[in-house]
Amino acid sequence: MPTRNQAQDAPEETDLQQLWQEERRRREVEQGAQSALAERNLMCMISGDGRIVRLEGDWREVLGWERAELVGRQLDEHLHPDDRESTVRELVSLS
Repeated sequence: MPTRNQAQDAPEETDLQQLWQEERRRREVEQGAQSALAERNLMCMISGDGRIVRLEGDWREVLGWERAELVGRQLDEHLHPDDRESTVRELVSLS
């Protein structure tokens, strides 16, 4: 049987379940967004310094941005803070 201190230090099972459910929902949303972008054939060419140099597909219809608003700008200006680390990791693996 856990001591009083062990019970206080251990995370509640419901907290863990809630964290797991939130992570699952986040992944489902992310997968849905990736699928939506893939279906629209949105392509983006990025320079070595992280600037957007070319876009293919209807970016305005899907994301609301005109090509002229995106080309020449840094990709990371348009990333959600939660996505920056994974995006950088993917870009590094491609180079």
